[in-house]
Amino acid sequence: MANRNSAQWHETSSGIYFVVADAVQFFDDFDHWKNGFCRLLEIEQGQARALVESIVLDAEPLFSLLSLTEKTEAIKKGVRNHFKMPPKQAKMDYRCCGTAFDGTFPDAICAHSISGNTDRLIVGNGQLQHGWQIDGKTFVPIKADSVLYDENYFENPTAPHSGMRDYVSQEQWRLNKSRRLLRLILSNTGSQNPHVEPKTLLDIGSGAGYVRKAASELQMRHFGIDSSPSAIEICKSKFGFETMAGNVADLPKVASHLESRCDYITLFDVIEHLDDPVAAINNLKPLLAAGGCIVIRTPNLVSFEYDALADYYYSFKLDHLQYFSANSLDKLMTMCGLTQVFLETSSHLFKGLLGMDFIHQCGKGKIGADILAIYS
Repeated sequence: MANRNSAQWHETSSGIYFVVADAVQFFDDFDHWKNGFCRLLEIEQGQARALVESIVLDAEPLFSLLSLTEKTEAIKKGVRNHFKMPPKQAKMDYRCCGTAFDGTFPDAICAHSISGNTDRLIVGNGQLQHGWQIDGKTFVPIKADSVLYDENYFENPTAPHSGMRDYVSQEQWRLNKSRRLLRLILSNTGSQNPHVEPKTLLDIGSGAGYVRKAASELQMRHFGIDSSPSAIEICKSKFGFETMAGNVADLPKVASHLESRCDYITLFDVIEHLDDPVAAINNLKPLLAAGGCIVIRTPNLVSFEYDALADYYYSFKLDHLQYFSANSLDKLMTMCGLTQVFLETSSHLFKGLLGMDFIHQCGKGKIGADILAIYS
């Protein structure tokens, strides 16, 4: 066990790091430490430091000297020591828990709580690699209409592990993220220079309009739809964009003018909120132009972060009803008659402990925490 008396935190202009026996065990830049590590885990910086210490200080001889496999095991052990894991659910009858989008029944409990909240469980099917949220008492699936997308949802959710915390106040950070995503999409669909032929983009669940703002900077024609009056107002006040009111089921009547016109239909952090993803994708298909693409970004159930954090996996949220993997997302889109053009998974949470080489390997193995996929 490491000598705790030699352990010290340091903050410099380059970032924050933790030293034991004069050797750096953890390093992160300030932006990721605050907007990545602390924000996603919904913990204060003091709690975040305590979590890192619980991982590092029990390592023998030093965390930095461990093999990669030993480091990942140390992270799992430290997480379970730091967070209070709820007792595991007794053996249950899965027949009342609903089915996956393809009719598959669950055969496992993926999480016995959502970050310690045992009012909700997540069940899933191992072969499909897909999960969904159920009520912790009745075991029936949670429905989308139980979520209220009001103004609190987008800035200061009243319940922990729900909503889009700091969604409005972090405008520049989220806008830059949208710009990166659009550039990646264009580069992987042969449209690196949209100025030659303006493209049309429809953003589903367009929220405050960050994706649309990034699209406008690329001189793309853009449209958005959102079910939240608060989000529609925010988008109008921030960027002056008009947004269609409704959800995916309303598209045939509110977006008939876009039939066969959309080069890109984006669902960023949307599909996990839907009751019926098959119906949703089938509603989008008539809007695609020839050669058009549907682009999905969603959390990955089959990820190192889930493996390490268990019930405290930050993508387990009260408003996330579906939990996809690369496998189950491909299955869904194939059922809807679409073909994969591009798929990547990416991670970043534990880069301060494991380094970028491990993050790269997570991407190669499709076990990164976030999926970005393009289908045509």
